[in-house]
Formats: sequence, structure tokens, C-alpha cells
Amino acid sequence: MRRSDLSRTLYERGRDHTEYIFGDSIASLTETPGGVDVTFERAAPRTFDLVIGADGMHSVVRRLAFGPESAYVTGSGYRIAGWDAPGHLTTPGESVVYTEPGRMASVGSSPRHPRNAGTMMVFHAPSLDYDRRDLDAQRTSRATPSPLPARSTSWGKDFAGRACGFSYKFLPPIC
Repeated sequence: MRRSDLSRTLYERGRDHTEYIFGDSIASLTETPGGVDVTFERAAPRTFDLVIGADGMHSVVRRLAFGPESAYVTGSGYRIAGWDAPGHLTTPGESVVYTEPGRMASVGSSPRHPRNAGTMMVFHAPSLDYDRRDLDAQRTSRATPSPLPARSTSWGKDFAGRACGFSYKFLPPIC
């Protein structure tokens, strides 16, 4: 299930009896006998009975509740990137995958989203240690190697002569 589908479903089913806060981030959590005291980056502090962090893979809420990611996350040595591409780049109901040791690229149609093609790349790369919410840090990290589908030298070298042929046929040029 795509994240956007899950998010929409949870919001639609819960909006009448659940408070959602968008466009802000939790700065601190403190559990008390009366609930969870929460301070936000922008909004005034509040107390809640329950706090659910739905803020992504590198969750701020999880870090605040359990400590730094490095204490409980072990990297696999691979990077993954996925994004939507125009649906006309694929044949309805079909997927194409290119794979070899240490790298993979795929594109496939989605019957639920015919205007989009789902794409994904996986490649072996060393761990990247940066604040994933810091856009400047993300841009800097692209040089060695990119976790994003970007026109970077290192990414092009990883897939040179292999995925580029695949990419030009099915995806917008990326090499």
C-alpha cells in the first residue's frame, strides 16, 4: 500500500473523532501521570492522552521517545529510492526490473493509479550520517553516493552502461 493511500485512509476514517496536527513538528515529549506533555516547534504546548508519530522513517517522535536512531537502527548497506513517474512510460499491468549484484532498478504500472508508474532503485552504498530534515545536508550528501534518483556522478558511475539504457526507454533520463 502506498504511503499516500494509507495516510488518506487513516485521516478520512479518523478525522471526526481524532485531532490531526499538520504543518508542525514535535520538539519534546514528557510522559506524566496526566498524559503526554508535548511541545511543538510552532504551536503552543499541549497535553494528550496518546501521541502517535506518523512522521516517516527517520521519525522525530521515535527519536524523542526512544533515543537516537543509531542506538537501535542497523543499516543494511543499501540505499533505496522510490518515486512516481508518468504512467504512459509503462504498459498497463506490467513491471520491468533490471538487477545485478548490488543494484536494482524497476518501473511498473499501478492499476489503482493509472496515471502514475511506480519506480524504485536500490543500490549498495556506505551509510550516510546527516540530519534527514536538513535540506542542505541532503544536497551535500548527494556527492557520495546519492540516496536519491539524481544526476550525480557517483550514481551515474554505479549504473553506467546498464541502467541508463533501461532508464532512457522507460523513465525520464537520469544518467
